[in-house]
Order: sequence, then C-alpha cells, then structure tokens
Amino acid sequence: MATGTPSIGKYRETILFFLEHIPRETLGKLKLMKLLYFADFDHYERHKKFLLGETYLRWDNGPMPRTAKKVLEKMAAQRVITIEKKPMPAPYNDREIYRQLRPYDPKAFMPEEVETLHHVAEKWKHHTGTEIKNATHGDPPWIATPKDAVIDYNLVFYRNTYGEMDGDDC
Repeated sequence: MATGTPSIGKYRETILFFLEHIPRETLGKLKLMKLLYFADFDHYERHKKFLLGETYLRWDNGPMPRTAKKVLEKMAAQRVITIEKKPMPAPYNDREIYRQLRPYDPKAFMPEEVETLHHVAEKWKHHTGTEIKNATHGDPPWIATPKDAVIDYNLVFYRNTYGEMDGDDC
C-alpha cells in the first residue's frame, strides 16, 4: 500500500509530542522509531486514516520509518531538537539522545490523533527500546512482511486474528 509523502510539519510535531511525553532515560532512536510505527498503525487500525502515512520497512530491529532520519536531521538543523550521541559498550551502537527545544503544537492534530498519541505514549512510556522492538516482532504487520519490504497498513487488521490485541488495546 503506497502511503505518499508524510506531512513534515505533523511528523515534526509527533516527534516533539513523544519527546515531551516519554521519559528521556527510556527514549533512544530505537524506541522513537517504534513509537512512530505504533502511532501510525494503531491510528490506522482505529480510524482507517493515516496519522503520518509514513512508509515503514521491515528491518531486523523492527519497523523502520523511511523518512525519520531526514526529519530528525532537519529538526536539529532548525534548532527544534538537539541530538546527542552517547557512547555505549560493545556490541551496542551509540545511543542517540534527543532533547526538544520547544513544546509540541497540539493544533497540528485532530482530536482523535492526539488521543492516539496519548494512548501510544502511555502504553510504552516505561518500556525500553528492546522491549518495544520485541513487541513489534509480535505484531502481524511485521510478521507478515518479507525482510526489507514495505509494511502494508492493511495488515494491521489481522491483529485480533492472531490474538496480539483485544478491543481495549487498540
């Protein structure tokens, strides 16, 4: 399913939302990428509309949003966020730490989009990047997609079939 180009403004505000609502000590690049995935796919499951409409690739570390790196770099260049590299011991990659330099703008979202963002943040705020990555590996859209391929949003409707989620979890 082709999604088109996501709105960079809404993308930026979504990232700022998560930086504002997720404890900094648990929010690295891995977790941020998975939060974007869950926000997009959970919103699509509930409303049959895209939140960002980002294209996600099925990588070994879970779904990877195609545009995120460019958006983060642009946000840093525009002084909306800072990105700090924290060295990690081998075999881990350096950790990226993000700091927002302004609050997110709630006017960038429809009420149901803000509801989705709050739901995703609340559900995952205390989980590590590895825990949320492992959760994506149990999600039907990721399971049903071949390695390195684009994940089809419509696969989200198989969640209940596999029993990963019940009506209260979406």
